[in-house]
Amino acid sequence: MNLSSMNLTDRDVPMIIQRAFRNKERKCFGLNLRDNALTSNGIKTLVDSIIKLHINIRYICLSDNSNVGDEGVEHLIRLLQTVRSLTFLAIPNTGITDRAVRMLADVLCNDMNKNPMCSPLEKLYISFNKSITDDSLGAVQQIIEQSRTLKVFSVQHCSFSNKARRQLQQSGTKSKRKRFSLSE
Repeated sequence: MNLSSMNLTDRDVPMIIQRAFRNKERKCFGLNLRDNALTSNGIKTLVDSIIKLHINIRYICLSDNSNVGDEGVEHLIRLLQTVRSLTFLAIPNTGITDRAVRMLADVLCNDMNKNPMCSPLEKLYISFNKSITDDSLGAVQQIIEQSRTLKVFSVQHCSFSNKARRQLQQSGTKSKRKRFSLSE
């Protein structure tokens, strides 16, 4: 369901859930909520509803909702740990920081033997978050090198130094299974 650029706010999330998922005759496998005014509160409502209703969602795009932040990622982490169908997550320009990248690395790089509920995420886009800095270098490298399911990972236009960028390029070159995007 494409609901991009519709000036949606957190107050609209219950209506989105109602329209997209409560009608059993209608199959909605993805939400494009790009370029709206959602915050972490709206993401919490969305995640809680998806989990409660046992929705098999595959695709979520929250790009350009600049107030999602790390708290919103915490809710999305819960979704990744619970819903086994989510394979695409786009959170560019959502106000996330190094803390969110660390949380994502922790959930995406779990040992499948120790935690069989490891996320099946295949595509992750976190570009255009200027508060992602060199402090995330270790977490980004961990995602590139250790995530078993991720095939596409984009961290373009974040605030990495040239030195960190070179290190990430080397990590990306080593990982033959993933398409890794990094640029200024």
